[in-house]
Amino acid sequence: MKVCLGPSKVSLAACSQPASQHSRESLQQEHTDQEDGGETKDKHNFMDFPVRDVAEQLTRLDAELFFRVVPFHCLGCIWSQRDKKENRNLAPTVRATICQFNAVTNRVITSLLCPSSPSPSTSSPLSSPCSSSTFLYPSTAPSSPRCPHTGPAHRARIIERWIAIAQECRELKNFSSLKAILSALQANAVYRLKKTWSAVSRESMATFELLCETFPDENCVLTSREILVEDESQSDSSATADSKSPRLCSESRQTSVSSGVVPYLGTYLTVLTMLDTALTDTVEGGLINFEKRRREFEILSQIRQLQASCSHYKLPVSPHITAWLQAHTLLTDQERKSNVVVEARQVAMRIFEDYTQSWHWILLGLVIAMVVSLLFIVLLRYLAGVMVWVMIMLVILVIGYGIFHCYMEFASLKGEPGANVTIRDLGLQTDFSVYLQIRQTWLAFMIILAVVEAIIILLLIFLRKRILIAIALIKEASRAVGYVMSSLFYPLLTFTLLAVVIAYWAITAVFLSTSNEQVYKVFNTSACPFSRDTCNPKTFNTSNASTQCPDAECLFAFYGGETVYHKYLILLQFYNVFLFFWCANFVTALGQVTLSGAFASYYWAFKKPDDIPAFPIFASLGRALRYHTGSLAFGSLILSLVQVIRVLLEYLDHKLKGAQNKFAQFLLKCFKCCFWCLEKCIKFLNRNAYIMIAIYGKSFCTSARDAFFLLMRNIVRVAVLDKVTDFLLFLGKLLIVGIVGIFSFFFFSGRIKAVEEAAPSLNYYWVPILTVVVGSYLIAHGFFSVYAMCVDTLFLCFCEDLERNDGSSERPYFMSPELHEILSKAQRLEEDGVEQADAAKSADEVKLEEEAPLQQQDGEIQLKQQALLTQDNEEQQPLQADEPTEEKTEDGKVSQVEEIEKKEEPEGKDEPAAEKQETEEKPEETPAAAEEAEGEETGEKKEDQQESQEEAPPSKPEE
Repeated sequence: MKVCLGPSKVSLAACSQPASQHSRESLQQEHTDQEDGGETKDKHNFMDFPVRDVAEQLTRLDAELFFRVVPFHCLGCIWSQRDKKENRNLAPTVRATICQFNAVTNRVITSLLCPSSPSPSTSSPLSSPCSSSTFLYPSTAPSSPRCPHTGPAHRARIIERWIAIAQECRELKNFSSLKAILSALQANAVYRLKKTWSAVSRESMATFELLCETFPDENCVLTSREILVEDESQSDSSATADSKSPRLCSESRQTSVSSGVVPYLGTYLTVLTMLDTALTDTVEGGLINFEKRRREFEILSQIRQLQASCSHYKLPVSPHITAWLQAHTLLTDQERKSNVVVEARQVAMRIFEDYTQSWHWILLGLVIAMVVSLLFIVLLRYLAGVMVWVMIMLVILVIGYGIFHCYMEFASLKGEPGANVTIRDLGLQTDFSVYLQIRQTWLAFMIILAVVEAIIILLLIFLRKRILIAIALIKEASRAVGYVMSSLFYPLLTFTLLAVVIAYWAITAVFLSTSNEQVYKVFNTSACPFSRDTCNPKTFNTSNASTQCPDAECLFAFYGGETVYHKYLILLQFYNVFLFFWCANFVTALGQVTLSGAFASYYWAFKKPDDIPAFPIFASLGRALRYHTGSLAFGSLILSLVQVIRVLLEYLDHKLKGAQNKFAQFLLKCFKCCFWCLEKCIKFLNRNAYIMIAIYGKSFCTSARDAFFLLMRNIVRVAVLDKVTDFLLFLGKLLIVGIVGIFSFFFFSGRIKAVEEAAPSLNYYWVPILTVVVGSYLIAHGFFSVYAMCVDTLFLCFCEDLERNDGSSERPYFMSPELHEILSKAQRLEEDGVEQADAAKSADEVKLEEEAPLQQQDGEIQLKQQALLTQDNEEQQPLQADEPTEEKTEDGKVSQVEEIEKKEEPEGKDEPAAEKQETEEKPEETPAAAEEAEGEETGEKKEDQQESQEEAPPSKPEE
């Protein structure tokens, strides 16, 4: 089990990694060579060492290293920079403590996997504190001639010995070695030895479980601090274990040990790193953040106090035990890289163990999801309207509860140490429970759920009228499903066929991958010029590599080769993927045609249910297999080609991730987007084409063409009914998944007190929860897909029925009166919307037409006034001498203007009234008639305008 370091990137490297087989064999070979060479030094075995002495030597080494630690180097601002190239030698005292932790872990693993450990005389001195070894190839250990096989009984005795040493470390308050031993015993290479663990005594297992509770994987940072506080509060003369585990308490032995404490340094490194990430160095105004400095000073003060307590240890020195503990070699680069694979295998093994512990509960959760889905569909048959509104309200309430729960968790983490660390700073962690200890995770969940809640509420508000019509359509679909009840169980056949297709594809892919030649490489633990070279296992023992590198081995690396078959193997894999898509799409198409044929037989039965066939599902399946196999294969082929192209684009995208050509990346993303849209369009066309195939039995191309044009002629009904119904069915699936997921979360996380004892003990409780959620969605999707197919089939049948029949006695409708009323109401709703839009448009046109004559009349009056003013200016000078004449002309002008206005006023007043009367009658005309009327009116206006312009010039001479 990986050492838990809380939500930070602080890692003790190989603290839980298996030890190297090559290291073990080389050490044993050196030991054998020295025995043959006549060395006089005594040989010591691990089983011969007293338990107390081993614990004391571990405590002495750990205390010395921890005493030399520079507290300043533990600060997050210092320790977080250790991975940079220029900081390789940063914080050497902290690195030495960590490497001692790794050395203890590896020593535990090597003592179990190869118990014939080297003697102290053969072990080299501790030249580097960071030297360690890793057991990278445990599967080859029993067959190694230099590492004899050990039975489970002997290994069980070694495990019992290490458990006893861990107990002594707990009594000595050496939490560093205690954590290292527990990590080694929980590592994958040791923990998977089932026969060995079954041979361990009950007392040792009970002690081991209690020790594991001391340092659990979850919240191990807080647990470590609580244990240290508890131990510091005890009296100086007390050397007992934790009060929570009375079995760990043993009688006091007469030793020269005072009350010192060696903490697990990873706890403080984690807290300081999280503190440095969560709090800034300065506050507003550029002032120093004294709150951060105060917290860091408190932690550094605790480290100094613990360092002072380490000086109280007065432990004897045992050269043989110390030399045995320090007998290990350096890790090679290949071994360090292989540790990543080992970690992945450990996580995979724990997930597999969780499945073995919780598979029956997972199965129970899936059964509950199936029962809830079936019950929901049965209730839809009789209470469709009530169930749909209840479903909508429950979905809103479930998502609302999720928002509330996320907010409460977000608020509860306020002020907790490390809770303000960001997800980006955490990186990828194998223990996903770490993410639940930071506030940003719950904030992200809360925002996502709030957005989903807002979208659903807005859709419900704007689609409220259409939802009522969709509910009526669901009632009709429920009636059809009620008459064809066997359709609810047909998805089981589809799932079975898809499982067969997936299994065939996976087996073929594995056979193709392993069909190449086996490639063997040279693996070694020391410097060797032949490292990673290709070798032949049959002749390796007589080769130069074996002579120059005694610790090297020729092991299997991978399948490969330089043959023509190997070069074109990727093409065979793509062909296998293409066949997988083709077969999977064919199975899906077969299910769609079968269900469509069954529901079409219901619709086209004139007297329901008397004219419905006895077994509509079996009859439809028989017709599909006998007559329509070619059409289904052709439609599946078209879709599979598009999907394979998408896979090729993803493969190219993966290969070009390191490329710096922005244009190529942009072009690739455009292609991916276009083919994604094309795949969705083809799926939609194929689905409706299969329905037409089930109705008329025509070929694929003809059916696809007929379905497309039929939908285009009824596009309004498609938008109103089909998509709104799909949205309601999606809410039903979401409700079932949410209910089952919430209950599984509370059960597997142990939050239900009534069944807390029945809940299994898991490494990752999210594994069964995620499995139940995904399985519940697939089950709900299977049941509701029957409803969706029924709605689509009834809709196309209705459109076809309207075009072929008129409801008369000669050509009556096949649809039920309820369905005719539903779809007619939807059509009227859309027509009302169109009419309202046309009425608003015509009202705007009338308003513009009413304003036009008034504007025209004002313009004519302005033109006449300008003409009179210009005439006055021209006659002003000749008429200055004759004033009486001027007065008369002015009086004549005024009277003439008044007479002209009086003559034109009746015409101006009558025109708006006539136009208004015409506009009131205008909406009753057809669009074409409306256009003609508008043309006539504009023509009359132009003629009137021309007449007025012609009459204006003669008026001037008359004046």
